[in-house]
Amino acid sequence: RLEDGMVTFIAKCGTPASCPTLPFPGAQFEPYSSAMGKVLLAAMPPDEMERFVRAGELVAMTPHTITDPAAMLAELARVRLAGHARDDREFHLSISCIAVPVLDGDGRTVAAMSMTERHKDMTPARQAQLREAMAQAAAAISAKVYPAGRLRTAAGS
Repeated sequence: RLEDGMVTFIAKCGTPASCPTLPFPGAQFEPYSSAMGKVLLAAMPPDEMERFVRAGELVAMTPHTITDPAAMLAELARVRLAGHARDDREFHLSISCIAVPVLDGDGRTVAAMSMTERHKDMTPARQAQLREAMAQAAAAISAKVYPAGRLRTAAGS
């Protein structure tokens, strides 16, 4: 979730074979350099999102971090349409992430969840597999937390 303009990790899980990642529960970082942050930013009202992106410097975490505000706004528009975001070595050079929104009963993004892989393993097929698994998991979380009769998809249907 976003807290004071920062992505805050609430929980983290993995397996012994999981790609090691830096964030831990409670950790915070800038949203523009991560897939989860992009999902949360893209869910903001457009004028608020633009103010946020243009309010401060987009500092490069790696050479792949999007640092141009216009390019970031275009990326967030793509994320909004696609319903998921990707971090292509923007936060850390060796990893790529895919993130999807977790929706409330009215279809609003209230959180995001992501999966991380070593960049070399994040093939298009793997991205599709992870997106599908996370979309199912996010829908299950939403259905469990919010009344089923009010649950909508990210597309608003």
